[in-house]
Amino acid sequence: MGWQGEHRGTGCQGMVERFCWSFLSRLILEINIPAQELNVKGTYLITQSFFCLLPKSSKASVITVGSMVAHLISPGKSSYVLRKLALKRFNELVALENPNVQAVVFH
Repeated sequence: MGWQGEHRGTGCQGMVERFCWSFLSRLILEINIPAQELNVKGTYLITQSFFCLLPKSSKASVITVGSMVAHLISPGKSSYVLRKLALKRFNELVALENPNVQAVVFH
């Protein structure tokens, strides 16, 4: 089962969890996607897949791991800052476009 380990849930949560682990492992191992791209594109694709499984009338939460560095100008860290800033803006758009979804960036 790859690096999924014992992270198997049951019911709908387990289905989403198993999908996410298999999807991420495919992105990293089979497609060999770079970490910079995985940070933004992986979050986008996982969130998009989650919305496909979510009934339109259901309330949900999307929690993204961010960093306070998205609010700073840090010389030499432009790639990292841009990725975290993109994730912050992505969550703002998720909340704006989906009133039934609470989108949070966890620092």
